[in-house]
Amino acid sequence: MQVAFKNIKTIFFLKFLRSYVTLSRIDKPTGYLLLWFPSFWGILLANAVTRHSLYSIFSTSFLLFLGSVILRAAGCVWNDIVDRDFDKLVSRTRTRPIASGDVTVKQAGAFLLLLMASGLCVFLLLSSLARIVSLVALFLACLYPFTKRVTYWPQAWLGVTFNGGVWIGWLSFTTDGLLIAACLYGSLIFWTLGYDTIYAHQDRRDDVVAGVRSLAIKMGKKSQWFIGFSYGVTLFTFFIVGRWLQAPFFFYVMILFVAVSLYYQVLRLNINDARVCRSLFEHNSITGFLITCSFLVVAFKN
Repeated sequence: MQVAFKNIKTIFFLKFLRSYVTLSRIDKPTGYLLLWFPSFWGILLANAVTRHSLYSIFSTSFLLFLGSVILRAAGCVWNDIVDRDFDKLVSRTRTRPIASGDVTVKQAGAFLLLLMASGLCVFLLLSSLARIVSLVALFLACLYPFTKRVTYWPQAWLGVTFNGGVWIGWLSFTTDGLLIAACLYGSLIFWTLGYDTIYAHQDRRDDVVAGVRSLAIKMGKKSQWFIGFSYGVTLFTFFIVGRWLQAPFFFYVMILFVAVSLYYQVLRLNINDARVCRSLFEHNSITGFLITCSFLVVAFKN
């Protein structure tokens, strides 16, 4: 009898744990990597402007990685609370913990507060300027779920929000070269426009029925052209950043690999196949690592 009771408790605990893992998307690294990459790149290119120790670079990068994991998890919980009624109407999201009833709104709210308290520990370790940017980014992130109700450009809002890490990383080290930081920030907004439009195509048909707006709906069959254009702007601005920072030749070689990775997505895109769209979205983790290699070349060129 005791063994059976222990087994029931174990099963209940595992189901409970799985619900919160699903709610926070901690098992899907693409999201928090895409949130962390911009802050890391901000740090790397800031180092190309004013030199810092390897310890400070990588300790700050690790701190911002933890912050990205926590903030992304909190953002997912908040998004699922706000969108719970929409999620019930979309085949991909109706099994999410809140929409399916596995987790109540009150339970999700308590979990969100726990995540925010954890994020506060990271926040207090940032520089004063980085804290200001973090607060702005948090405010914009809170508004993001509502943009899908009023505009077909929520991907643009996400780009502005998701890439605020550029400023957090940059301002953690220097206030010099802000025009370069702005150029990097702008380039990553276009990158986000591309990959999040691919992501949105997973739910395009259901979103139309649910009344959710996105660039996937607005662009429709023109999406391939739009994504290609967005990625082209990203690559062009990377080139400008490289010229400003007097990047070595190998930087441009690496950017060619980035270009191949981006246009592989454009060529493979099938807006009517949700699995392909999901796979291409996740491919941006690889693209991010290639961009990281490119910026490492610039950061430590001397």
